[in-house]
Amino acid sequence: MEGGVPEADGSAFKECISLSKNNPYVLRLAFSAGIGGLLFDYDTGVISGSLLYIREDFKDVDRKTWLQGKQEEGIQILRKIYPEGEVEA
Repeated sequence: MEGGVPEADGSAFKECISLSKNNPYVLRLAFSAGIGGLLFDYDTGVISGSLLYIREDFKDVDRKTWLQGKQEEGIQILRKIYPEGEVEA
């Protein structure tokens, strides 16, 4: 098939499994990278949620400060990347 995606065979998967069995460093590295990604996403969600309460509690932050400006910039960027309705403000 010219110009398309080639069909997958099991050789790439078998090679990956044998590499992880022979070298456990690769498996530990992938596991720690996955955990790091999950923690980063969790932290981002916590900070985004806390900004809502910071806005209500501190009147100085309630005005358009750089903190909320960055949050609104992020929301605008996400709205450009993702389709309508997937990004909540």
